Amino acid sequence: MARAALLAAAALCAALRRCGAGPGAADAGRDWTLRSSEDVSSLAAWLLDTRPTHMGDLIIQGDEPGSEPADMTDLDLEPLKAVGFSSVAVGMLIISDTPLRNLDGLEFVASAKSIQIQGNKALTSIRGLRGIRGPLPGGIQLYYNGELLSTEGLEGITALGSFFDPWIPQSIELTECGKVESLAGFSGIRGPLRSGVTITGLRALRSLHGLEGITSIDKWNCDGPAIQIVGNERLESLDGLQGLRSLGLNRDCDAVDEEGMESPPVNAIALAWNRRLRNVSALAGLSGPIRGLSFEGNPELTSLAGLEGLSELTDATLDITRNDGLATLDALGGLVSRGNSTVHVDSNPSLVSLRGLGGLRSLDELDVRWNRGLATLAGLDNLTHVASLYIHSNNGLQTLEGLGSLQSAASAIEIESNPRLQSLAALGNVRGTTEALSVVANDQLRSLHGLEGLTEIRGFDGLTVRSNEGLESIEALGNVGYIAGSVEVRENLKLLSLSGPNWKNMVSLKDAWFAILQKMELQAGPDTCFPAGDHIPAAGPSPSSIVVQPKLQWNASRCRQCERACGRLAEFHKSPGSVVACGYGSGRCRCPLGWAGEGCAAPVATLAIAEGQAFTCNRSNSTKDSECTLLVRVCLRNPEKGPFLTRALPAAITLYDDCTGSARSAACTTGASEGVAVDFAVGADAAADPGGPAVRWTDKENNCG
Repeated sequence: MARAALLAAAALCAALRRCGAGPGAADAGRDWTLRSSEDVSSLAAWLLDTRPTHMGDLIIQGDEPGSEPADMTDLDLEPLKAVGFSSVAVGMLIISDTPLRNLDGLEFVASAKSIQIQGNKALTSIRGLRGIRGPLPGGIQLYYNGELLSTEGLEGITALGSFFDPWIPQSIELTECGKVESLAGFSGIRGPLRSGVTITGLRALRSLHGLEGITSIDKWNCDGPAIQIVGNERLESLDGLQGLRSLGLNRDCDAVDEEGMESPPVNAIALAWNRRLRNVSALAGLSGPIRGLSFEGNPELTSLAGLEGLSELTDATLDITRNDGLATLDALGGLVSRGNSTVHVDSNPSLVSLRGLGGLRSLDELDVRWNRGLATLAGLDNLTHVASLYIHSNNGLQTLEGLGSLQSAASAIEIESNPRLQSLAALGNVRGTTEALSVVANDQLRSLHGLEGLTEIRGFDGLTVRSNEGLESIEALGNVGYIAGSVEVRENLKLLSLSGPNWKNMVSLKDAWFAILQKMELQAGPDTCFPAGDHIPAAGPSPSSIVVQPKLQWNASRCRQCERACGRLAEFHKSPGSVVACGYGSGRCRCPLGWAGEGCAAPVATLAIAEGQAFTCNRSNSTKDSECTLLVRVCLRNPEKGPFLTRALPAAITLYDDCTGSARSAACTTGASEGVAVDFAVGADAAADPGGPAVRWTDKENNCG
């Protein structure tokens, strides 16, 4: 129980004592709080005088907030040894923050509702409680007694937890009693517990012998796991729990409490940071459903053998994390998922298979990361629905084999930092909508094949395809017709094409698309091309980003190719937020830049440009068609707002280089005049130019500068 709650209990009992009768009164139901040697002597006198069969709560309490400092310098229970009988039933027995070395003198206590012993830094023995016999309706808590050597003194207790004690949510709790080597003091306890067992921070403990009599944990309350074994550095096994048969499921415990917070799983098992724990075979008698199962930081645990009897994972979390020696999950083969369950398999370097998870059919979340021994996800073959799918940083993972039955991932699909992953084909049955799609840093992935079934990405995080060094195509996203959030396609050095999603139709779905998109960043690889037919005109002039169109040249089959300048252009843009859509559709026989229609005979009027791109215009003898040589630089002032513009504002353009001749000198200056709209159009004579389309510029009166 939390320290504040215990102090509150002690304060309440102290108040009751002050309102009660004096030391010589015959009020057998009164509470007693001992904070000095004088208080101890008064209690001894009262016991000898009245010889009661019962009394209220007995509290031996050190300093507490809001009270006078306790005079415990010479506190000794020696006067109580003179009582000479063991027949008094007390309420709560609380011994907190005292300098006591032992509890000798409390032998007069024959029974108690519950026992709480906490924060007694010098306490080495509790043998003084050996007079307690029979059941305790509540529980036992030994908490932060750093010098306590054993649990000897509790052997007479035969049962725990016939009612729920709000001060002790667990039937048995031992926390940070680092010198306790044995739980033999609990050996008299038989039958079910009504709350859980917590063994935490017992650094000298090697086994759980002493708990053999526990047959079930019914978990009447909704506070904490049924079994919590954490931070016991020398614990080698769970021997002592062989008698455990079931963990009752309190269905009155909702997943979310009245304040909207997630409630902890109530019939869960949590085993964490037990560095020498080698097996859990002592749980072989356990069967039935489980509300949570957590194994974390148990480096010598090699398997989960002993858990074969578990049958159902109900609205639960299965967390298997940082178990360096764990090689197999086979023992979990009987688990069938129900409700909104979550599975985390994280940082288990020896794990080579997910076989054992075949009963998982529908999950709220599946997170598999940092498992370097996994080559596939085989074992998840029956999983059909998951809200969020996270596959991260599995260095040996080559395919997603095992996810072939998956039909939906409505909240998120994240495939990130799997350096050997070669294929997403196993996701081929996933259909419909997701809220976020992220494919990042999978160096050997060449395409997104397997994602053809996705039609919409509706979440704020949108689409991210980044830093996949071997990725050549995103055409598998061709059925995606709507992306509500940000779009980021960049740093995929071998990406040959941005063909895939219908960017133009996607934008046209909303008039104010630039207000919907958080960010849109499209960058292909160094050798890609951008078909002019996919130009998307802006609703009006805007200082947004600009779609890049590189220079092109013809090849013998009249299919277009990019010049090397495109690669330099891609390298130029590496600052965050810059848009480098250096083209898409490479390798397809389409019309060259600036031309469209049957036979590529129809000129396209507008050409988008990008920062740092050079256009060399050929000079001719015709005044009308004469053009100066221009180096056009576009400054992207708000690249995060949106991607598509075919007109650049004058303030964003600077004209450089060889502008000569009186007729052109006024316009060919370093900086266009304010109010002059500068367009770049494909010249009508481009079809006859074997070097590719020419580029010219005009002012708003269509006069050649």
